[in-house]
Amino acid sequence: MRDLLLDGSLIIDAIWQPTLCLIIAITLASVFYKQIARTHITVLLLITAAVFTPMLSAVFRLQGLGFITPTTTTDPSITSQSSNALQIQPNFLGSAVNLDLIFAILWALLSIIMLLKLARSTQQSRRFINQSTPIENSTLQMLALEAAKKLNLQCVPQMYTNSTLCCPVIWCWSKSPKIIIPQHIADSKQPDELFGVLCHELAHYKRNDHWWTFISEILACALPWHPLMWIAKRRLAQLSEQACDCWAIQAGQSPTIFAKSLLSLIPQRQEQLALAAVTDKRSLVRRIRCILDNRSMNPKCGFLCILLLSITTLTLSTTAALAHRYKQVTNINDSTLPSTAPSIEVINDDSLFIVRVVPAELDLGVGEPGKPKPGTLWLINTGTKAMNIERAKVACGCTTLTKFTTGLIEPGETMQVDLTMTAPVKPGEQKTKTVTFFVDGQPPLNVPIHLKASLLDS
Repeated sequence: MRDLLLDGSLIIDAIWQPTLCLIIAITLASVFYKQIARTHITVLLLITAAVFTPMLSAVFRLQGLGFITPTTTTDPSITSQSSNALQIQPNFLGSAVNLDLIFAILWALLSIIMLLKLARSTQQSRRFINQSTPIENSTLQMLALEAAKKLNLQCVPQMYTNSTLCCPVIWCWSKSPKIIIPQHIADSKQPDELFGVLCHELAHYKRNDHWWTFISEILACALPWHPLMWIAKRRLAQLSEQACDCWAIQAGQSPTIFAKSLLSLIPQRQEQLALAAVTDKRSLVRRIRCILDNRSMNPKCGFLCILLLSITTLTLSTTAALAHRYKQVTNINDSTLPSTAPSIEVINDDSLFIVRVVPAELDLGVGEPGKPKPGTLWLINTGTKAMNIERAKVACGCTTLTKFTTGLIEPGETMQVDLTMTAPVKPGEQKTKTVTFFVDGQPPLNVPIHLKASLLDS
């Protein structure tokens, strides 16, 4: 398990790194809920880290970076160092299905579906706002202005009503915030009861919660398959509501009256980009408990605190992204290679292939039509144990292995394979055939051979 985590693939990184960030986020949201503003920023930063840490880890792996020392086992993914060095790449034509690629494709498709769903919900929210009508009640307008003044807002909130609405919502995406309330609430609520609700909604505008909500929705679309992402996003929304409750209390609203006003509201399903006062009764229980709690909560978070939290989260994300073995280059002993064999060097990297073919794809160039042309391949044991070359198979009779032997090949040794391939009879025609080597203990090695017939028959 330790080796799997340290040398893991995209799937492994995409599971353990986001899980670590999201577990920390959910834990902090449950333990430090008294420090609402700071905890809200921390959870948002950790959700962001959950999405971007696997991407950062992939970049570090491509650059060969990591802070864990690799094992000494020589397991090659061979790269060129000089002009006479050939590059060995894994030949996956005969290997198992690339699970990383399938996982990445499914991940991308699911994210696209969630983004399309988000775009549709956003359009529905805009349509809902456009269907709302302005309120001509001067008392409510003055009440909204008073709430804005208590929160030190320089804007002039606009009051709207909508018959399909269950509880007040705020639309922060216009020049001035729009507060939409149901008509029955506008008619029945006393000013002192509605004042706290208006302060709560305007606090969303003050805190830029519309931006944080939108960002969290995008991040959830980027990691849609992880259940902890949706739990963390829900906790983020709950912290936002609690912070706005604190702002309403600080604006001068009585906690008892404010709690009573919230309890009388019917939960409104959260519209995308429109923030409702009450979204569900279950989360309202904690909010009421915090409102009636005698200990005050701090709804503010200073710039230095945000900077410190950002640096801490970035450090955590970078550390998690580097938590794998770095690549170490070691040379194969050239004394075991024939004088005509290509020079190579190896990089530690887990793979299914211990015996490799150099080159992985052979281009014989241009040959005389209908005549054989020779070529050479090298089988190289890049592991630490002897491997058994069982047999070889050619695609058709036009390809012949003129020099090939079965048997054991010791670690670091090479086996020369000479072959000939007959060029197409038709001038200018090109063909590709495959030679397959079967090695005990690893998938077959498929090597494409290319040859083109010359245009003029000489």
